[in-house]
Amino acid sequence: MLVESTPKQLEEALSRRREGASLAGATGLTPAAGELEHLVALAERIERMPKEPAPPGARDRARSRFLAAGDHHRASWVHQHRLPHRTARHPAPHHPFRNFFLLGTALVIALVGGAGLALAAGLSEPDGQLYPVKTMGQRVVLALTSDPVTKAGTEVDLANQRFQDAEGMAAKGKGGLTVSSLSAYYSYLRDASARLSGKAHDARWKQVRDRLLAVKSKTPTEVERGLSEHNDTVHLGQVRQLEKDFAADSKRMDLALGLAPPAKSPGNSVDSPPSPSPVP
Repeated sequence: MLVESTPKQLEEALSRRREGASLAGATGLTPAAGELEHLVALAERIERMPKEPAPPGARDRARSRFLAAGDHHRASWVHQHRLPHRTARHPAPHHPFRNFFLLGTALVIALVGGAGLALAAGLSEPDGQLYPVKTMGQRVVLALTSDPVTKAGTEVDLANQRFQDAEGMAAKGKGGLTVSSLSAYYSYLRDASARLSGKAHDARWKQVRDRLLAVKSKTPTEVERGLSEHNDTVHLGQVRQLEKDFAADSKRMDLALGLAPPAKSPGNSVDSPPSPSPVP
């Protein structure tokens, strides 16, 4: 049984591999070494692929076909199960980073198991059998992204997805998957903030920074409500501990992201910090 690796482990393994380490030396002796060997080998296959420019319009046609198939699959599933339509509480933002990342993930999965598997895995949820395939493809695409700002934008997208996964699993009463999804949400936010720290504050950096702040501002209210409705006090406590741990890191993240420090009220020895505002 393969133990799931983290994006950071994969990134470090690829770095050691590029420095000349053997496959076993690059993956090390971690419990996830077995999966890391598969992912490193897959990443090397992708890097060796010919880098010829695609024909004009190929990317748009591929994207249209992929999204159309996904829409058809979702519509069929909804009508089959007769689920009531509900507007998403946290709709995913539309932006180029997310679109390119989705296409990249689908390409990685398609290389492994074909287009049908890529579509099914891309629409899977944490309690689905193909969800590990989906996360594997995401980690490979993330590890192959070299630009820090682009990688941070991808991590913001992944954080947003994991937050939605946590809400979905909490509504189903699956506390273990809820906690793991929310833990990944906070982990991706920390990684994205660290990558943006110290980088030039150009327009692209500010765009990713603003998206990060928007996703970071979410609170797991629906997650807690779902677990409470299922009387899952154990995982509810773990969710609240994750939120508490992240609150301390959030203040340091704000400073690293160029947010103005809290202002002191004149004539008062006690600080009255307003909400931090981005420095233009």
